[in-house]
Amino acid sequence: MELRADARRNQAGQSVVELAFVLPLLILFILGVADLSRAIHAYSAIVNLSREGANLAARTTMDAATIMNTLAAGALPLALDKQGMMYLTEVEEVSGSTTIRSQLGWKGGSGLRSRINGHSVADALSGIELEPGQKVLVFEVLYRYDSFFKSGAGGFAPVLHSQTIF
Repeated sequence: MELRADARRNQAGQSVVELAFVLPLLILFILGVADLSRAIHAYSAIVNLSREGANLAARTTMDAATIMNTLAAGALPLALDKQGMMYLTEVEEVSGSTTIRSQLGWKGGSGLRSRINGHSVADALSGIELEPGQKVLVFEVLYRYDSFFKSGAGGFAPVLHSQTIF
């Protein structure tokens, strides 16, 4: 009888040691899944913002600043004023060349730059061929995502990007 009690005590000690090894890995896995779900949520939000921004720019008479301020106010889980930026770019086909006619940026404080510039206009249109004189609107939303797993003070923060062409 005394042997069985000693064996049970040893097994309980073994379980505590196993838990001590496995628990940190389990916590790291749970944090990773939570961080991934936050990133997916942020990306989904900026995709919806770019779609709604392009829709409003093309179908309403509101100016670009009002559209961008309205969208930023409705994106509360995201700190667009500190970590995001929005751009509305008008692109036109002129003499066989796709050029930027105008580009308006929102007053975000992130310092993120538009991915549409003079050299990448055709790439930004994703293969859309414009007829001479035809114009399109491109609404971009950029957001610097803060991960749980940043390294160091200036750590790596990926930039999520979405653009909608209307």
